Amino acid sequence: MNESDNEIMRLGEILVEQGSLSADELEEALQIQGSDSRMLGQILVSRGYVKRHHVDIALAKQKKMRA
Repeated sequence: MNESDNEIMRLGEILVEQGSLSADELEEALQIQGSDSRMLGQILVSRGYVKRHHVDIALAKQKKMRA
């Protein structure tokens, strides 16, 4: 899936597509998010799965898809 598909990808999907995050790490973080009030990006960074700048890049890409 890419930007030209006119579909807004979720943060985790973007990070996996970019190679910054594994599918297993995403799944684990999503399970944690179910019982945690933090946003997904905060969970991913706190667990050491991604660096904050990777989240920022993915969020910028997501925002561009919405424009």
